[in-house]
Amino acid sequence: MKPIVKISILSLSILSAACESGYSVLYDSFPQSAKLICNGQDQGYTPRYLSYSTKDKVHSDGYLKTWSCYALWTSGARAKYQNYFSNVYIRQYPDGVELTAQRPQNYPNFAVDMQTDNMRKNAPDHTPTPNFWPTYQAPRTTYCNRYGTQVLCNTY
Repeated sequence: MKPIVKISILSLSILSAACESGYSVLYDSFPQSAKLICNGQDQGYTPRYLSYSTKDKVHSDGYLKTWSCYALWTSGARAKYQNYFSNVYIRQYPDGVELTAQRPQNYPNFAVDMQTDNMRKNAPDHTPTPNFWPTYQAPRTTYCNRYGTQVLCNTY
């Protein structure tokens, strides 16, 4: 096989994998350091990125089915993540979304939750959540074409 053909096949394989790699959702809360519970499973503390497979969960209308999640603070306060749930319109937000749960204002012991957040952020083993999205993003469009069993995607 000629080297150019090998490189083309390899490039198409990589691009195909990149197109189906997943969709990032950043779950955040105010105050931060609340437990993130999705479908009854502990997912760690906020802020937290979760990746959803787009292969099986995207409806034909462009909505991604996500898990039912809520934030649980140390004081016992809880808030469900709202975004017209539980679907995310990935055509409008191709690079991912950020969802923030606000702690209920009428729930007691707000100071306890702020203290927990402060202690977690100042812990020696604390690793901040990276910011994958810059403050401004120009609108982009992604086009994907199928060539046999391969998928080629271009973003403009």
